[in-house]
Amino acid sequence: MLDQIAGMAFELFEREGYQNVTMEQIATTADVAKGTLYNHFQVKEAVLTHWIEKELSTDLAGLAPVLGETNSIQAQLTALFAASAQWCEGHRQYLPPYIRYRFGSFDAADGAVKDGEDLITTMTQLIATAQREDEVRSDLDAAHLAFLLNYLYLAALMRWLSVPELSLADEFEAAIQLFINGAAEPSA
Repeated sequence: MLDQIAGMAFELFEREGYQNVTMEQIATTADVAKGTLYNHFQVKEAVLTHWIEKELSTDLAGLAPVLGETNSIQAQLTALFAASAQWCEGHRQYLPPYIRYRFGSFDAADGAVKDGEDLITTMTQLIATAQREDEVRSDLDAAHLAFLLNYLYLAALMRWLSVPELSLADEFEAAIQLFINGAAEPSA
């Protein structure tokens, strides 16, 4: 039911514009009582977040074979971030309310999407594999490195949202390079 409500709400956001849609319109469109809607989603940002995280989970599951075809952490992160850039560019207007809501409801114990894949889980898996292959340092746990990488990803995304003329692909590439090579001056 929640996926259906979120899907119908997203169609409404697309048709009417996110800012113009009310919770009452979502309830009417989804054919649920307002009380039912509010029991599951207190605000429309929660509905949007549910839809985005469901999309992310589905998209990450579809990316698994592509990530398995590459043999280096840098190539895997490049493929992962390229797919993310493509999705983000197509949904740019929804990212600011999504990010504000996620940070506003931040819970350190709740870093993952329930019942699905999330970006940090995927990053952790890629990094753990790279650690076993001696491609990435192993003195820090893979989950710790993935958490740090996620913030590089988020910083690149926030910079792109703040400066519209930037290329998200370039911002993500800079984040990948910083993660892989650190901030040291590149050797010539």
